[in-house]
Amino acid sequence: MSDCILHSAEIDFYVSQISLSKIEDLGSLGWFEKHKRLQLLHQQSVLEANESSHEKVKELIVFHKKVELLVFEAITVNVWREKVFPKILKKELNPDVTFPLYIIMYHETTALGLLQNILYHQDSAEELGDSAVDLVDYCVLNILHLINCYKYVDLDIEIQDLSVVEDLQKKEKSVAFDIGTRCVSVLRYMVENLNSLPLAITTRIYQRHDVPLLFCQLIELSPWTKWDEKGRMYKFNDSKWKRIGKHQESVITVTESQVWLALRHILMDERARQNYEIDDFRRNQILKVQRHLTEVVLDQISPLVDLKYCFSYMEMGSAGAGGNIKKPFILEVIAEFRDTLLNKPSKFWKKIAEKQIEVFTNVEEFDLRQVAKDLASAYDTLDRIDPDVPICSYCGDPAGKFCSKCKLEYYCGRECQVKAWPKHKDVCNYIQEKAG
Repeated sequence: MSDCILHSAEIDFYVSQISLSKIEDLGSLGWFEKHKRLQLLHQQSVLEANESSHEKVKELIVFHKKVELLVFEAITVNVWREKVFPKILKKELNPDVTFPLYIIMYHETTALGLLQNILYHQDSAEELGDSAVDLVDYCVLNILHLINCYKYVDLDIEIQDLSVVEDLQKKEKSVAFDIGTRCVSVLRYMVENLNSLPLAITTRIYQRHDVPLLFCQLIELSPWTKWDEKGRMYKFNDSKWKRIGKHQESVITVTESQVWLALRHILMDERARQNYEIDDFRRNQILKVQRHLTEVVLDQISPLVDLKYCFSYMEMGSAGAGGNIKKPFILEVIAEFRDTLLNKPSKFWKKIAEKQIEVFTNVEEFDLRQVAKDLASAYDTLDRIDPDVPICSYCGDPAGKFCSKCKLEYYCGRECQVKAWPKHKDVCNYIQEKAG
């Protein structure tokens, strides 16, 4: 590997030290070190995948049998967001608590992102064991939240004069949206590795949750696409809302392709014929997405040609899956971890909320600046795994030039720069004055 974030010995040590967080310990001084290590492992795993090099992080997580712990870690923070976070918002908060609360929320994204990277591989899926049941339920829950709440998620635009509570609510919605899109990828990899998972997972995916229709609903709604008040398109890709130029509007994002590929696999897999009966209702719902399977999509995701043929057979009344399903007798595995966490009295969650607010606001015991300094090294390396390509501030296309005066605004060419100047000039002149 030409470059790395962690060396082999560090990876081995950090992976071996992965342990499950208790809800009451989230945000403690010692816990931030745990988050830092997990964040660095996540970044290293992305770097290894991007460079198609030996995936040391994945290999050691499987070797040390930590896959199940990552599942439970994500679920733990998810329960914290559901039960503790709303109670914290009811307290009188000062601006300093925004940072530690956001880091706790982001920790779920980190754990899930690491799972997302390693579950592409069959040996990682095999290590899930019975926790695969918990993971399927977790993914479906978050995708349903994505479907129900995507309209209320704002574009990543700074809004002035937000209160502390409003700012935290905005951040939580963004985190929840990101988690929902990541769950699509995780569920796709699980679908493709059903042979390596407990038999009960197949039943859960096809019958209990009806994941094929869930994916169809995602394609219909396209929650990863938004327009601003000026009619400019944005797409959610790589955990960010990105402005899309007119020449890029038909480009399929990673999340979109994951949904399509998952739907293709889940409908055409042999297990579908054995577990998924396509009645008239299901056929009608599935065929609705056929209009989205355009030539532009097929050009970018060529394996979907098979799915197009599957739709054609289904339309003629010969479903590509299903029939008279004779359901086998399967002892269902119960997802216990989340239910165990949720089975606490209301005063338990209230006590945790009060304790965490007390810790975050006690300057003598909780040095926020030192915590931020310690975490800086973990976040300073983000540009090495996700370098942003500058985009034109006027049209949104890739930009290769910037304003020669303030050097902050990027443009694709002279024409856009001239059109943007009337609005940009006041800011540009102000920046030059301050610069001296």
